Amino acid sequence: MAVASSGSVTDAAGTITGAEFHSATMGEDISYNVYLPAGYSSTATRYPVIYLLHGRGDSKSAWTQVIDHVDTTYRTIASRDGRVIGGYSMGGYGAMRYSIAHPDLFAASIVLSPAVYNPVPAQDSSARTFGAFGQGAALFVDAIYRRLDYPAELPRFSAKNLPSHMLIAVGDDEYELAPTGGAPIWIRQLGTTGEDKGMAVAAGGGYAYIAGMAGDAIGTPLPGTAPGGIDGFLAQFDASGTRTWTKQVGTMAEDQLWGVTADAAGNAIISGFTAGDLFASNAGDKDIVVARFDSSGAMTLHDQLGTIGNDKGANVALDGAGNTYLSGFSDGNLETNIGSFDAVLVKYGPGLTRQWTRQFGTTETDGADAFAEGDVFLATYGTTIWASGFTMGSTATQAQAGKRRRVPHVVRRPGHEPRLTGNVGRAAPAALPEAPSAYYQGLVTCLR
Repeated sequence: MAVASSGSVTDAAGTITGAEFHSATMGEDISYNVYLPAGYSSTATRYPVIYLLHGRGDSKSAWTQVIDHVDTTYRTIASRDGRVIGGYSMGGYGAMRYSIAHPDLFAASIVLSPAVYNPVPAQDSSARTFGAFGQGAALFVDAIYRRLDYPAELPRFSAKNLPSHMLIAVGDDEYELAPTGGAPIWIRQLGTTGEDKGMAVAAGGGYAYIAGMAGDAIGTPLPGTAPGGIDGFLAQFDASGTRTWTKQVGTMAEDQLWGVTADAAGNAIISGFTAGDLFASNAGDKDIVVARFDSSGAMTLHDQLGTIGNDKGANVALDGAGNTYLSGFSDGNLETNIGSFDAVLVKYGPGLTRQWTRQFGTTETDGADAFAEGDVFLATYGTTIWASGFTMGSTATQAQAGKRRRVPHVVRRPGHEPRLTGNVGRAAPAALPEAPSAYYQGLVTCLR
């Protein structure tokens, strides 16, 4: 949160301070950061307050306690005209709902890329998995979400007759094709009546391959499988844009494909995860999967590996010797877990035989966020492998600086067993130095 000033200041810079108070409603201590503007300590001025939500909201009673605490602790304008609530993503959902549900507390809101859905979230939305809209063992209940979503508050908001100002800002993924030199040769669309996403693309052997996820039947199931719900898919297109085959890769549980690569012969290798028994018995929550298909669409090789935790395959790449590298993340012990989610790199030989697995990171979250959403990118040059991702922790030689940046690399040289040469401990149980922060930063490691 920020206690802000609308005037200019010329004395000492403002300060950011960590603080906490005990919430009787939640039965725990609530930590927060507060920005006090320059001049706060040397004047008697009262300031408006901006409450910033980082990702999840709470009940009205809990927020009333926060507001009471802030108004009591700091020199604020203790009325709705002195309060603004803002947030990003899930915090944007909270800012929108709180401002509509409680215009008596907030006069305005700043809603940035809000995670709002009407009538309910998409099937792969993390809103369905962290339990805020659940009941009992069910993590998500449609009726609870509809009751807590912002449209349900609009009639009550209107009845209160209190004006509210709302700024809504969202990004977009729109691109404009160049009018000359860059016109598309062909554009193809495929999908189902459910939610469908293309997650990765690769070319090889004169074909283009698209891997992703589908919310309904989209292709031919793999032999011996019974897809259902959200499944992965792999589609092949020839040079003219004709879709020659589509394979549906899944079980009755959740399955997604996030990566694909292809070789010169047209063999495609996919990576992703399954919550079911796709190629083997599931080890826990979700398992990493990898499989190779020939140019005719026949699956020739496959593997499934995991722990009792959440393991996801993100990307896949081939080196010059025909070895396959799969990246991902895990909060289990594929080697030894260092802390929360760790980045993972698995090497397969030319016959897709598993050769080694490396798990690396800090004692904080690496490669994925708390919702198991993230990525570990791969690139190859000859027999050198590079990987890139992010971390919330600090490496042995570099403290977390509070900004997101991607600077990691993984290197393998022929004839050498991979060993750690970079900044992140591989499978090391000892904690690395940490600097507390709420931001992600680049994760740096090197294997040789």
